[in-house]
Amino acid sequence: MNTPHVPEHVIQRIVAEEATRIRVQAELDKQTITNRSKAWQFLNSNLGIFVLTTIFVSGIGSAFTLWQQHAREVEARRQAGLRLLAEFDFRLNEVQFRSSRIAKTDNPTNKGVETMYVWRAARGNSDFQPAVPQFRNVHWAGIIIQLAAQGATEGSAKAIAATRVLENGGTVPVQGGYGVYPPGVLEQEITALQSYSDNAWKVIDPSRPPERRPF
Repeated sequence: MNTPHVPEHVIQRIVAEEATRIRVQAELDKQTITNRSKAWQFLNSNLGIFVLTTIFVSGIGSAFTLWQQHAREVEARRQAGLRLLAEFDFRLNEVQFRSSRIAKTDNPTNKGVETMYVWRAARGNSDFQPAVPQFRNVHWAGIIIQLAAQGATEGSAKAIAATRVLENGGTVPVQGGYGVYPPGVLEQEITALQSYSDNAWKVIDPSRPPERRPF
């Protein structure tokens, strides 16, 4: 079998192209080394150190500022949640107190008077003195809605429904124009509201056990 003959001029062209490729690669390698050397020299110079330090300090400063801002926002949100919970529990405490007085009296008029205080706590109207002034004339359901917006959603629907029952549930007329709640209604709605308070505390301030709460 005969081996194909490669013309001399083709061999010379291939050799020339390979030599050119090797020379260009060598130049590129040399340039890369030179650039790395210059970069290293710059980084070790006073100016390079100053630039790096400035960038580093600026980055750390920006990150710290963002962290501080986030921490302030988280704390402000927590404080707002605590005010909402303080008002919620204040009203719950008021309703529990009035409920116990209703249970202890057989006088229909006295029951009606105590029922009016429960109604005021639910409505939050001008006759009711809130624990926190900003919640004057704010319906109890409005407080629950704000707590739910902060993440305390578990049981919120039942709690809102409970405040509406407290507002409208005194349907049995008695002497003096007052109404009273049917048997067992107050106890049932108080249970729903107490359950929501416990759930909300776990979201707003899980570190505070029941015995350390305002009410």
